Formats: sequence, structure tokens, C-alpha cells
Amino acid sequence: MRKPSVLGHLGQRDRGDKDARNTHIHIGRLLPVLDRPLAKLGAMKPIDARRSSAERGPLKLDGRGSVVVEAAFAIPMLVVLLCAMLAYGSWFMTAHSLQQAANEAARAALAGLDSTERRALVDQSVAASGANSLFTGTRTIGVSTTESAGYYSVTLRYDLASVPVFAASPFPLPATILQRSAVVRIGA
Repeated sequence: MRKPSVLGHLGQRDRGDKDARNTHIHIGRLLPVLDRPLAKLGAMKPIDARRSSAERGPLKLDGRGSVVVEAAFAIPMLVVLLCAMLAYGSWFMTAHSLQQAANEAARAALAGLDSTERRALVDQSVAASGANSLFTGTRTIGVSTTESAGYYSVTLRYDLASVPVFAASPFPLPATILQRSAVVRIGA
């Protein structure tokens, strides 16, 4: 009696049918493993789906619900990662906007003839920058100016505790008070 080949469980008879033999030879050329008898393959045995769940174990073959379990682990981590990206992205955008406001205020100060006029131009520039950006109000932006040795410095301070997005953030931010400065030369 011949040993059954691996193709025996595919529903083809190995009794000399011309079609079965050609298929066996054709697949055997592509995959040499299929040409070996089952005894040579070792522990590979076909799974008998008719066995009871007590015989094969309750969780060995039942994969239903595995996607839900994987999603239960992955989705919270992805949501936390997304929230952290939004919080840090907003912080960096606010810091960049504050630096741009300081740069514009320092450039606006160049048009002033004296210290009082320069300060008025800086305040107007900061108010215009605050109206065009994400700042909740210009009253929360602290402005200080200094003039020494022909250089004019504008320093802006912005408290992030007054902004609801940053106040409610569960992630530690680099700083709760942003401070940015710009310096221009006023003398020739």
C-alpha cells in the first residue's frame, strides 16, 4: 500500500487519474515539499476540525475577538500620542508666533524718534500681532523694552495658564510662560 501524499487531503485521488497525476507532478515541481509523504514531514498533521473544543483546547484555534483585544490596547495609546502631538505642536506654534510678534515690534520701533514714540509703536505692533494670531488677548502679553548703547530690545512674555488648551493639557509642556526677545540697532 502506498503512503498518502500531501495532495491526498486536497480531494484528488492518487490512483492514476491522468488529471490528478499531472496536477501532482506540476505542483510537485513548484513545491518539492508537496511531493514527500506525510511520514517524512514529521509532526505536520492535518487539523481535524471535527474534534470537540475540549480535545483541542478552548483558545487554540478560536481567533474570534482577537482584533477587539488588540484594538483595546492600541487605540488608547494612539489617542494619547495624538493628543501629545497636538499639545506640543500648539506650544511650538505659539512660541513661534510670539517670536514673530517680538521681531515685528522691534522693527516697528525703528521708526520712532524717541523712547516714548518707540514704546507706542511697539505696543501697537504687539496689539496687531495679537489680533492676527492665536493669542487670546493682548492683555496677557507682557511687553518690556530696553534701550542701551544704540540697541533697542523688545521682550514679550506670554502666560500659557490663561489659554484653555494649555491649561487643560495633561502633558507636561516645556514652559508655562513663554518669553521671546528681539533686538535691533537704532543708531547709525
